[in-house]
Amino acid sequence: MNAARQQGRTKKPAARAAAARSTEDTAAIRAWAKENGYHVNDRGRVPTEVREAYTKAN
Repeated sequence: MNAARQQGRTKKPAARAAAARSTEDTAAIRAWAKENGYHVNDRGRVPTEVREAYTKAN
């Protein structure tokens, strides 16, 4: 495999950091949603309406 194709498969440090923040944010949103009467699954996407309500509340 050539170097250009192989390089594209690894995440850059900024992308890894953003993914970690996103995971932390999602966990906080899920916890907030459950405490505030929203139904959210433990896995998968958090619905947009829940994310928007979390943003308005915080």
